[in-house]
Amino acid sequence: FSRDGSIGLDWYHIRQHNVISGDSAQYVVDNPQLFADRIVRDAQGRLQLLKNQYTNQGQRTTQGVDLDSSYQWQLSSGQRLQWQGVWAYLIDFEQALISGQAPQQGAGNNLLGALPRLKSSQSVRWLTGDWQTSVTAQYTAGYQQKVATAASNPGLAARVASHVEWDAQISYQGFADWQLRLSLHNVLDRDPPFDPSAGSDYTDTSQYHLRGREVLFSASYQF
Repeated sequence: FSRDGSIGLDWYHIRQHNVISGDSAQYVVDNPQLFADRIVRDAQGRLQLLKNQYTNQGQRTTQGVDLDSSYQWQLSSGQRLQWQGVWAYLIDFEQALISGQAPQQGAGNNLLGALPRLKSSQSVRWLTGDWQTSVTAQYTAGYQQKVATAASNPGLAARVASHVEWDAQISYQGFADWQLRLSLHNVLDRDPPFDPSAGSDYTDTSQYHLRGREVLFSASYQF
């Protein structure tokens, strides 16, 4: 919208046929009357083995909108302030849980794995002389809990909470051909949201990472 700013909007609608994927293990366990030959339990009823295999799940439909925008302000003494924002909104993610069944809506829940509808990244960068400083906020929306139950997880909420992670970085390029960079990830040392359906990590690592606060120093040389 000006020489110092930009904006972009993308819409996508993807339809895949003959998707090869495993059946939903949770669905198999929850319906033993349908899949008795695939579930093995011990004398106490504890799950010992679940037989699963890759099959043709039929069709997968994905639809969403991506928006990105940036702007730069020219400040005094040659300083610059830059902002960039990226948003991704998932409208649809439909796929069958079990081969031969009708597609299920996975957007905004964890029926097909954690698929929050909205993710965004907002960053502000300040540039002055040989110095650059930036702060970034990574946002992941919450989603409906459709796999784990309160019966096995007392007090479990109906939604997995949203999450924001803050990162910061400062870099210096005052030495010829060198760049020094100090990065701080997860500044507030926040844990990702609890989701017992995700396995032993108790959070879906396809959406979040398990690192706590992390400090990194790097030096790069250009020749």
